[in-house]
Amino acid sequence: MLEEGVEVGVFNLNVSGGSEADSLNEYQRNDQHAFVTLETEVLLHHVSETLLRLYLAHEHAPPCPWISTSRERRPRRVKNKVSGLLDRLQTSEGEDKLARVLIGSDDRTFFDDPGFSAEEWKELVDSTWTRGAARTDGHPGPDPAPRPPGGALSVDGGMAQV
Repeated sequence: MLEEGVEVGVFNLNVSGGSEADSLNEYQRNDQHAFVTLETEVLLHHVSETLLRLYLAHEHAPPCPWISTSRERRPRRVKNKVSGLLDRLQTSEGEDKLARVLIGSDDRTFFDDPGFSAEEWKELVDSTWTRGAARTDGHPGPDPAPRPPGGALSVDGGMAQV
């Protein structure tokens, strides 16, 4: 694929000829695979935590979210906010807040004529990445894991986990 080239915006990447990976022995390929897997997992957790903090910063629609976020200096308070998030998202008020923060409106007719049907809107809100990440330990996807007993989120070492 890289020999054909990959282009994203102004960024263009291509590799001519054989790749360096072709010259690796099995031990080196296994090491490289383990490294990439680990780095991908770390990146997933950082992105999940960033999205979680973004949601928390905008959940109550403060006039200036970055100021209210920068004032938060105690990790225990963030942990407490996260611990009740999953339960809050299961309420109609929580769904409305989630839609306002991540979709832009809690009114399904806001976007276009005729807008989303009630079923399409429910599916869209249910499929938002924050809710998926909250239910699946930061691993978003179409089939989230079942809720754990108690259904609460916890934060361990700065990482959001179910």
